[in-house]
Amino acid sequence: MIINGTTSIDDLWGSMGADVITGLDGGDHVYGQAGDDRIDGGAGKDYLTGEDGNDTIFGGSETDHLVGANGNDHLNGGAGQDYIEGGAGADVMDGGDTSTLNYLSYRNSSAGVTIDLAAHTASGGEATGDSFTNFQNIDGSAHSDTLTGNSGTNMLYGGAGDDTLSSGADYDYLYGQDGNDVMRGGAGSTYAGDTFDGGNGTDAVTYTDSNVGVTVSLATGKGAGGDAANDVYTSVENIIGSAGRDTLVGNGGANVLNGWAGADVLTGGGGADRFGFSSVQHTTLGQPDTIRDFSQAQGDKIDLSTIDANTSVAGNQAFTFIGTALYSHHAGELRYADRGDGHSTIAGDVNGDGTSDFHIELYGASHLSASDFVL
Repeated sequence: MIINGTTSIDDLWGSMGADVITGLDGGDHVYGQAGDDRIDGGAGKDYLTGEDGNDTIFGGSETDHLVGANGNDHLNGGAGQDYIEGGAGADVMDGGDTSTLNYLSYRNSSAGVTIDLAAHTASGGEATGDSFTNFQNIDGSAHSDTLTGNSGTNMLYGGAGDDTLSSGADYDYLYGQDGNDVMRGGAGSTYAGDTFDGGNGTDAVTYTDSNVGVTVSLATGKGAGGDAANDVYTSVENIIGSAGRDTLVGNGGANVLNGWAGADVLTGGGGADRFGFSSVQHTTLGQPDTIRDFSQAQGDKIDLSTIDANTSVAGNQAFTFIGTALYSHHAGELRYADRGDGHSTIAGDVNGDGTSDFHIELYGASHLSASDFVL
């Protein structure tokens, strides 16, 4: 059946067979229903859905919303900023005009998706079998998604679920939305950094791909240095640092600050904070990791659980806290020394040679117990 719209706003419905539907002018709503339909929105801001069948949908000249629904569909946004959702089936999607920011959507996927705009790969849920080109933004599902940008400016929306969002080489906007999300910072541009909005849940920003140290303050919501240069943070609770020497500052809430590699400086601020450490490398007595405001009263903890306390035994072994006692040449011993000036030095031996393999300078507490640690 051939169905043509008018120059006004039309609601057009296809038959149960293969239809050719043209919206012409106006902001049309077109529903292909069953059959392998060909739909052209024409001019105007159109909503076009193929529904059942293997459909071919062209958006036209303005901002359009295309939905393939069921079947193996071909969707092309044409000119304008378009929002394209393939739905079920192996879909071929083209955002069209690259002078605008087009959205690739998996909002209604029944399972989490993995989308990489740089590699042009899609998998999981309704993304299985899909191919796409000319998209700058991704709208994730209500499940746990992995969304990665490209070298341009991207907007990544995680939706519900515990998502992993990774920015690309330009300045990007990452929105975790619901769930406990991890957002990975990229290089940004010379004049603008990435914008991170965790939304609901407990969300983290990580800079483990940065070879240069970063400075991040959740109190001010601003970043500097390395991949954090000019970055902005909203509703972010946790920070993971870089391969360099980082300065990480929390806010008035309960934060997790992990410097990752390098000799880092961590300041928790208010709340029950967790200071995480992942490696025994990169610190010495002369250049230790530093915790600037450890507060036992607020319930702060020092988390060493990801460090293998005994390198001679397979697996990840826990430390044994020995207080201020000296090492006894047993791997996995953790001790501290009261400096007498309101702070302490924490050290651990992971190979049993009786010497310290890492050092943490601690301000704010001179008497420690095993309960101050996650061992």
